[in-house]
Amino acid sequence: MYSEKLKELRVIDSFKFRFHRIMKNEIQRWARTIKRCNAFLKFDTRGVEIDNNLEHNNHAADEKRSLVRQKLSNSVKRKAVEQLCERPSKIIHSEITPDDLNILDSKDINLIRKNIHTARMSKYPILLKTLLEFYAMVPDVVDKLHTNGGEKWIIHIDNNKGVVCFSTIKNLNFFKKCDAVLMDGTFSSCPSLFNQLFVVHGVKNNIYVPLFFCLLMGKSVTDYCTALEFLKQRSPLLPTTFHIDF
Repeated sequence: MYSEKLKELRVIDSFKFRFHRIMKNEIQRWARTIKRCNAFLKFDTRGVEIDNNLEHNNHAADEKRSLVRQKLSNSVKRKAVEQLCERPSKIIHSEITPDDLNILDSKDINLIRKNIHTARMSKYPILLKTLLEFYAMVPDVVDKLHTNGGEKWIIHIDNNKGVVCFSTIKNLNFFKKCDAVLMDGTFSSCPSLFNQLFVVHGVKNNIYVPLFFCLLMGKSVTDYCTALEFLKQRSPLLPTTFHIDF
């Protein structure tokens, strides 16, 4: 099994041992996870135990329930990080065994869910607090991002007007094939540093395809004109029909 920091552990009679150090002749010494305990294990290069001291100085063994919960928790955390979009309940269901169900209760499952959330949050970037941090970070991040088709994103930043536009060459070229354009903004699904996410959709065969994305500081005519001016520069052959709700 593994520790909370995903370090390998060995469990002997419900006592957990962690790797301590490499000794002479490449012998591995493993010590109890309780630092004041003198118990240890020694293994040769083949992983065969060659010596031990199992006097635990009256330190109690770990409860079986705790060991089972830790083993399951670490297993699902690794899977949750690899599959960020998978539901926690589905991951837990795929890893838990009937024997685990006989030992664990709902409180243990809730703890495991929290561990999944913590593990996933550690993989997300730190939320930015100022626009200056955002403007400095975005170009480097966007340069590393690609679409599923391997295409790079195009970005336009207007620091003075607080407008950030995203699209791809393929998306911009697709506008000239569209029958119409639909524009709308969403205020709930938007980074806290901005006021809205403004999206321009292309309409083709009655199917709406999001092609151009803008983060706007406000909702004034100037904000929309700045975003659409960049769209016009990048994709001059826009359809003549526009659908808007403002």
